[in-house]
Amino acid sequence: MNNQKTKKKSLLPVIKVLRSGQVTLPAALRQSARISEGDLLMPEVKNGVITLRPAVTLSPETAVKRLRALFAKSRQAASKLSEAELKSIVEEACSYGRGRKVNLI
Repeated sequence: MNNQKTKKKSLLPVIKVLRSGQVTLPAALRQSARISEGDLLMPEVKNGVITLRPAVTLSPETAVKRLRALFAKSRQAASKLSEAELKSIVEEACSYGRGRKVNLI
């Protein structure tokens, strides 16, 4: 009988998806993964398997600093391109983001 209890504890929990898509992670699982109330998680789906990872968050100040650094690099690289090359790059990025071709004036 002791052996049966051990086997039951080693089984992975089954989690039910509610109508709204909400799921509850069992307390033991949250504790094991050090997930606390209010933590942000980033989902990833690969080959039908969902993985949750802690979200990396930045303070607004750090985010602004990083964006400014990226924009500075982009401006420096863009200054070496012709207007036609820049237009082509922007059109390609827009069509990729929207899933369709766009024409810029």
